[in-house]
Amino acid sequence: MSFAAAHPSRRRPSPAARPQRAPADPRERLLFVLSGVLLSVAFITGGSSQESGWGVMIAELLALVVLLFVLSRREWRARLATARWGVVVACLIVAIPLLQLLPIPAWLWQWPSPRAALQHDLAAGGVTGITHHWSLSPATTERDLFMLLPGFALCMSALALPREAWRRLLWWFIALVAFSVVLAFGQLGAPQDSFLNPVPQYAPALAGVFANRNHQACALAMGLVLALTLLFDARSRMRRGEATHASVLACGILAALFAAILPLVGSRAGVIIAIVGAAAALLANGAWSPRRWHEQRAARWLSALALAALALGVYGAFAWMQQDVDVAGSRWQMAGAAARLAGASLPLGGGAGSFVRMFEQFTQGALMHQGYINAAHNDYIQWWYAGGVLAIAAIIAAAAALIVATLRLLKLQRESRSRMLGMAALLAILMPVLHSTVDYPLRTPALMTAFGMLAGIAVAAGVRAKQHHGNPVAAPAAPTVGATEAATTKPRDHAFP
Repeated sequence: MSFAAAHPSRRRPSPAARPQRAPADPRERLLFVLSGVLLSVAFITGGSSQESGWGVMIAELLALVVLLFVLSRREWRARLATARWGVVVACLIVAIPLLQLLPIPAWLWQWPSPRAALQHDLAAGGVTGITHHWSLSPATTERDLFMLLPGFALCMSALALPREAWRRLLWWFIALVAFSVVLAFGQLGAPQDSFLNPVPQYAPALAGVFANRNHQACALAMGLVLALTLLFDARSRMRRGEATHASVLACGILAALFAAILPLVGSRAGVIIAIVGAAAALLANGAWSPRRWHEQRAARWLSALALAALALGVYGAFAWMQQDVDVAGSRWQMAGAAARLAGASLPLGGGAGSFVRMFEQFTQGALMHQGYINAAHNDYIQWWYAGGVLAIAAIIAAAAALIVATLRLLKLQRESRSRMLGMAALLAILMPVLHSTVDYPLRTPALMTAFGMLAGIAVAAGVRAKQHHGNPVAAPAAPTVGATEAATTKPRDHAFP
């Protein structure tokens, strides 16, 4: 007796019995390709938060093309309408720097105390006839507005595309992270001014496409949790005959590769958030279920190992904080000073892009690090300063949208594709969300654009989960001999090349 006959549950279905996909829509294929190209251009050329160039400009122009394409079709606009709260939050984020370009009355401009001090200095210098804008630096605010476009466009594209496209977009991002790793090792064997180094002013340091190795570590952590979650997805699909052993092997190899390279990058925060993300990925996908823990010795060993690694990571985080808290010019001191500046700048905020000059003036240069300061090293405080009350509202709204999507997905069965893909996106989002407490990963166009795409997938998966719970499917009738081919065909939303 063959193995398949002895184990009928493991027998792969014949090609005739497998569900047939509907023909691919050329317009959906084109939107997917445009989205992948936009993600690639933004990721490869947007690794620095300080400079912009041809690559960033091309990404911004391509983002407008993607947005117009999404709005050109009624079916895609209908999908955006089903995720209207996610669209509203994304539009609110983009609207903040747009509103900050508007002129405001002088009395309102001088309301926050830092602006009043700046006005006093301008008057002492004989500077008059100023047009008062909401932003203290309209030029940099306009630049930051354009930098938001690629992430906003990919968020809308993910909301408009069908579910099968989400997994391919996740794989596209994983491939870009792997490319950055390969590039990083190539940089180590090349001169500093080599074309392999996108930021030749810095010596190669396994940073890949990024100017800051901490941001490379954040990208690796995102790739790690995506690979782990897609590993569980591939195993589930393999049991249904929809995937092969090669898919499972590829996910495992990539997860192991990213985990092995992370400590070599030299980012303490990157290793800590990766440990938290890996533990969350195992928990979300049922690797630590109570039944397995009681019945399987391997599960108990895995749980003990993961808890030990998590405890080590938490200990490392507290040790790092204790070590740097008293260092002059440390990120903790900068974050504290930035919080005082943000509180004094309420309710308007200083405007996107104005932080550097206002922080230098507010601290009188006391916290300059190596002659300059480029960020507060706590993005939440810097957003609070930049947008004031509106930024606080946007952060709360974005967090609420992602939390609602998470709760909806957790109600689905673990084998659900929507749950798998949505949780993969949410866990990847968690990495820059945690990292932003001590750094500024989302100020790089590369990670900002990827964040927008992942947020779109997470919200779209949450909407799909809500529709599933709101429209329960009736129990299937007994199969008949004359069943038509349409009975085995997936819905149109599932079909994607």
